Amino acid sequence: MRKECCYYERMVEIIPTHVKDVYICHIKQFKDHRGKLCELFNMVKYPEEIKKFFPVQQITWVTNRKFAHRGLHIAAYSKLLTCIKGSVYDVVVDTRPDSSTYLQWVGVTLSEENGYQLLVPPDCGHGYLALEEGCAVVYCQGGCFLPSVPEKAVHLFDKAVSVDWPFIDQKSNFLISEKDSKVPFLEVDIEKFKPNRKRILIISSKGQVGQLFFRKLTELNDKYVVIGTCYSNDEPQHYKFDLKTAAKDPAHVDLLLDACKPHVVIVCGAMTNVNLCESEKELAYLVNRDSIEQLGKQIKKRGAKLIFFSTNYIFSDPLKPDLPQDRIDMLANDVGIKEDARPNCVNVYGKSKLDSEKVLQDNDPNALIIRTSGVFGHDSKKRNFVYQVIGNLLGGNKMTLLTDEIQCPVYNDDLCRATLELMEKNCSGIYHIVGPEAFNKYTFGVKIAEIFNLDTSLLVPMSSEELKLPAKRPYFAALSTAKFRKEFPEFKFHNVSAAVKDWQTKQMKAGKFLSEF
Repeated sequence: MRKECCYYERMVEIIPTHVKDVYICHIKQFKDHRGKLCELFNMVKYPEEIKKFFPVQQITWVTNRKFAHRGLHIAAYSKLLTCIKGSVYDVVVDTRPDSSTYLQWVGVTLSEENGYQLLVPPDCGHGYLALEEGCAVVYCQGGCFLPSVPEKAVHLFDKAVSVDWPFIDQKSNFLISEKDSKVPFLEVDIEKFKPNRKRILIISSKGQVGQLFFRKLTELNDKYVVIGTCYSNDEPQHYKFDLKTAAKDPAHVDLLLDACKPHVVIVCGAMTNVNLCESEKELAYLVNRDSIEQLGKQIKKRGAKLIFFSTNYIFSDPLKPDLPQDRIDMLANDVGIKEDARPNCVNVYGKSKLDSEKVLQDNDPNALIIRTSGVFGHDSKKRNFVYQVIGNLLGGNKMTLLTDEIQCPVYNDDLCRATLELMEKNCSGIYHIVGPEAFNKYTFGVKIAEIFNLDTSLLVPMSSEELKLPAKRPYFAALSTAKFRKEFPEFKFHNVSAAVKDWQTKQMKAGKFLSEF
């Protein structure tokens, strides 16, 4: 996930953040009985992402009293900041109007002990708050400060930026220069950059569910600042983060939350390959349970809201004999499993997700847990069941589908809309969000094939026992949405036919539908 550049035995970790061209660097410190040694800058040691802003033209050393505030100054050259004594909260604001992350900011606690550095690209606002008495900061600068050059700046408390400074409740104690206190607020489109917009952090925003939340919330940029995380891609508004590392290293979580200061964290990532969970149990619990425990603890400590997606796979009940074996109208029959039903897990995936629910309920009563199933709809990477069925049938390939796993597939647009309703109302506890029909996989596949006039004879029905899957599947795991519908009576879920029509209409407007298959 992180890039490491070796210089003999010395290494530096380069961590891309969600703000364009802003990097956190983690330098290695060498300690022995004499003291400590670390290289604050080494041109050989850094990758091109850092070196392109240098060579160093000036080195500046600054000491600070507690609550000393410097910035947010905008320089035409780059800076690499290191705290060599005490600790500071260091912030970069993207003040480049043509940037994809314009007016977004990233923060990091730099300290004598943690070895983090912050790269400030040219033309970005930069400033920090000293958290201790006698803090000392070293600037490695890609250019020289010239008093004759007019200095630009952003006000420390500009509402269009809304930096969440530590100790903001003690703002009257901040030590600010007269010049910085008189910096005018930015003249920006107040409709587009409204003051104090809510910051939403989406964990795994490249996944099937996460990408939809990221897109939908980004469209509401008058209400939200949206930050995503991903495992490997360097993209604007995305911070490199992975759940496996988070489970093992609390500092990995702390750095992310420090950088983003989110009001709401939506966890969309998980190890969802049910068969792989069975063979890789340790990894499944690490990603699905342990990482959630770490996130939950630190999110609660910061007073943020955690939204977590769980699964219907924590249940497996026998189908009632008076119900049909193929399609069940869940709203008419009201037979779904309710939130307070007793779990009955039949595989490792379900057990790991149930454990994560328990961890959150024990540690953070304010957390929102959403159980869902069979998510389908537009996905840029074509990962859901509908794509699989259409892809196979268009290719003339047979596809074996289960006849004894009954659940309620949900249109991803409905899942997103329902989640945002719950978020805006600040709901907590467990809610079931699924579609209004229950199918076995075979019947669902036939339904999709019929909608697209594809050959249903290529779909082969088979039971779990016949297919001999590595992981057992739940038989009846159709969830009831009665609780949600009672609280949000105006909300309408799409059945499969209506969902596909809505999906088709939206994608046709974008000129993409069916060509994406």
